[in-house]
Amino acid sequence: MNSKRIILAGVSAMIIVTPLLRAANTDYQVQPISVRYAQTASKITVDTTMRYFEDVQLQEMNHFDGWGCDLEATVPFYRTLQFRLLWPLYTEGDATVIGTGQRSWVRGWGGVLDLPSVILEHQLLSAPNHGFNFAWYLGAGGRVGFLETAHGDRLNHQGRLYQAGVKADRSFNDDQVRLLANLGVRAYIKSDDLNPSRGNDDFFLVDLNTASVTRLHEHFWPGMGLNYQGEFEKYNSVSLLPQAIIPVNSWLEVKFGVPFRLTSHGERVGLRLQLTARF
Repeated sequence: MNSKRIILAGVSAMIIVTPLLRAANTDYQVQPISVRYAQTASKITVDTTMRYFEDVQLQEMNHFDGWGCDLEATVPFYRTLQFRLLWPLYTEGDATVIGTGQRSWVRGWGGVLDLPSVILEHQLLSAPNHGFNFAWYLGAGGRVGFLETAHGDRLNHQGRLYQAGVKADRSFNDDQVRLLANLGVRAYIKSDDLNPSRGNDDFFLVDLNTASVTRLHEHFWPGMGLNYQGEFEKYNSVSLLPQAIIPVNSWLEVKFGVPFRLTSHGERVGLRLQLTARF
């Protein structure tokens, strides 16, 4: 995996998508990558994400380069309530074993820092009444699959994940510009070999994800994300995520982005390809 391949994949995705464009209905939420609206979804929404990454740090392995895919479904069931279901599907790559320096393949039916989770979200404030949307969320998850390695160890073969946080979003300039922010805390219990700060198996991470998107055309919404993940001491990752959102029609969006880090922690560079469908 290298940066040239990542750029080539992003350009190829744009070429593939462009001929598919037809009249889009922007009444739906034009949703950035990695940040969620506080406003309750109007329809069942399914996100399928393919991710490529370079130089990810883990508890017992370093310089993890690879790819993975995950599935996320948002199901509104009341005017201000919805469930979000996250399922990391598969991860594959290779990494350096800390201590020996050996390169080892890593693969399996699961994610890295994401575990299969169920999240309840409740919108407290709405833009028509307060000028912005605001919501809170609570979630829990646990290991279902695990990642095998060439040196006989298993990553993420046990453990639980609990998370909580708040979300906000606001529109400007007659809905031509949208700002979003998500702030949350993840608590990992007996996570096994995941802690990027190289501490023990019980640890927490703070996530602050922000993004802005601007409508340049009904079929083209460029955006920029600024993300923090860390525990304020040994691990602090800050990254930018330039991205483009292409509404293909009233129920389908295609998105791609290239995250890159601004600190020495977190993935060095990557690629995100995401399909969002609403039913």
